[in-house]
Amino acid sequence: MTISRQRGLGLLLLLATGFLPACNMSVNGPITLQDGEKRDGNLSTVNGRISIGSRCTLDGSCRTVNGRITVGRGAHTGDLQSVNGPIEIDADAVVSDSVETVNGSIRIGAGSKVERDVASINGSIVLRGTKVGRDVRTINGGVHLDEGTVVQGDVIIEDKSVSLGRGRHVLEITLSGGSVVQGDIINESDDVDVEIRLEGESKILGRVTGAKVIEGGAAQRGDDPATSSR
Repeated sequence: MTISRQRGLGLLLLLATGFLPACNMSVNGPITLQDGEKRDGNLSTVNGRISIGSRCTLDGSCRTVNGRITVGRGAHTGDLQSVNGPIEIDADAVVSDSVETVNGSIRIGAGSKVERDVASINGSIVLRGTKVGRDVRTINGGVHLDEGTVVQGDVIIEDKSVSLGRGRHVLEITLSGGSVVQGDIINESDDVDVEIRLEGESKILGRVTGAKVIEGGAAQRGDDPATSSR
């Protein structure tokens, strides 16, 4: 977990100032893989969108500064990284690494799998019927796990190392539709009040630290040993 977290949000900040090398690079134009296409190498844009069609196989990464990344149904790809644009993944897709944004939202459809982390600094994260192999991480964005989503690691609200211009605020994490966090939910930030809403037989199997659990309309302190383990 430690290596992944050091790599994660820190790498996103580096993307905003220095773009990583790529085999297929565009400044303003889009990059598109047609349905069923197979390609090796990384795809990178500054302002253009990256579109991965249905049933595509990309043996490489997708990285953009201001563009949107979309991944079609049943596609396979490497890690996906965006600074300001959203990332949208259709059903039954596989990401062999992580999905990470700075300001963009992340939406992942049913039956999809992310083998490592899902992380955003300021964008919201919505996972529907998704399996996450490691952690879900955020600083300011809300998290919604629905339709039986399984997070095999932790959900972590990281402490910001630099000021992001926001005062104290509430961040909401919702588990619905029988979703499960197999690890812990950890709030590392002193500036964020985290509220966790458990709905529809959803479960947290680990401990809850620094957050308030709302279940059946009643709030419980997550760091209370009597209520932190499920």
